[in-house]
Amino acid sequence: ETDSKNFNTDGRVVRLTGEAYFDVSPDPERPFTIYSGKAGIKVLGTSFNVQALKSSGKVEVFVESGKVQLFEAENVSNTITIEPGFIGSIEDASVEKQMNTDENYLAWKTRKLFFNNTDLARVAEGIKDVFKVNLVFKDPDMTNCKIRSNFENETLENVIETICTIHNWEWEKRGNKIILSGQGC
Repeated sequence: ETDSKNFNTDGRVVRLTGEAYFDVSPDPERPFTIYSGKAGIKVLGTSFNVQALKSSGKVEVFVESGKVQLFEAENVSNTITIEPGFIGSIEDASVEKQMNTDENYLAWKTRKLFFNNTDLARVAEGIKDVFKVNLVFKDPDMTNCKIRSNFENETLENVIETICTIHNWEWEKRGNKIILSGQGC
């Protein structure tokens, strides 16, 4: 959720809780700033994703294009610059960045899931991000099974059916849970 009441002629300021994707038009006269928890994010024109995790207080910023400055809101000198393909994070007073290796990082927005010999534990996380359902495995060893498949704008049912066909499993939907049963790996 965002509070954008602070858009004015001096700058563009948003306060964010949760996760949001931004595509910001360049405007050097009016820099765009986001405050989320202990983090501040300053940008002149770029596209990026912000994830503010209430549980841990951690804020992550993934930059798709352009450059973003991530800084500690209470200590502006504690800052890093994040380039495309990198994720910057701030937790407590620690500000750091690393290369993004998760090609499904923006799946919640793009509705594209890419699995390249990925174990089902990770697949379950991607499905939860996109479809807001939890996968429950009757046999814990099922999470060790792997899948190699790409899904673009598929329905939940098609994704689950594909996984079950590959592994010869059964599935049923109960509320926001998908129960999978079959042989583990």
